[in-house]
Amino acid sequence: DNHVRSAARGVLRGLHFQLPPRAQGKLVRVAHGAILDVCVDLRDGSPTYGRHAAAELSAANWRQLWIPPGSAHGYVTLEDETEVLYKTTDYYAPEYERSLAWDDPVLAIDWRVSRSDVTLSEKDRKQPRLAELGVVFPPPRRGWSRMRFLLTGGAGFIGSALCRYMVGELKTQIVNVDCLTYASTLTSLAGIADNPLYTFVNANICDRTAMND
Repeated sequence: DNHVRSAARGVLRGLHFQLPPRAQGKLVRVAHGAILDVCVDLRDGSPTYGRHAAAELSAANWRQLWIPPGSAHGYVTLEDETEVLYKTTDYYAPEYERSLAWDDPVLAIDWRVSRSDVTLSEKDRKQPRLAELGVVFPPPRRGWSRMRFLLTGGAGFIGSALCRYMVGELKTQIVNVDCLTYASTLTSLAGIADNPLYTFVNANICDRTAMND
């Protein structure tokens, strides 16, 4: 559960999302005041990719908006002293957090607040446009490729080749656990390091605490 208060009209937060495997769905409502709530479809291959939906949520109208995983989310306050509450399907994971420019002209979002009246955080001022994002939510996978694999020692010569093949060719989610000893190196994995399907954990597979985390 999240509870956010904004003192003034025109506070804009977004457009935010988390990469898989920590993608979030959100159920948003307003306890006091009003917002324009916006979600943008970022699912690669979706017929509505790059299109947005928007709804006014307020304490008066009691509406809620479901933001499905695979979407960027943002809102702007339409009244002073606005309080927003939302539930998420996963916890905040800063290493998977990404953002999309709120004012990308391709998105054509009418925020209902003039640009001069918008208040942004420093982080939200400098975010990529849709054309610069690349694939952030790959299409649904079929069969065994829908599973998520744990690979140990995947930074070695053979293991890294397997990682590259499974992520690059089979589009499979991989968690690679390696303590980077002996011949292990991350150099051969640089090509998939930023792929949302790939996660690297620097740990020993025998370390129970690290595996639980």
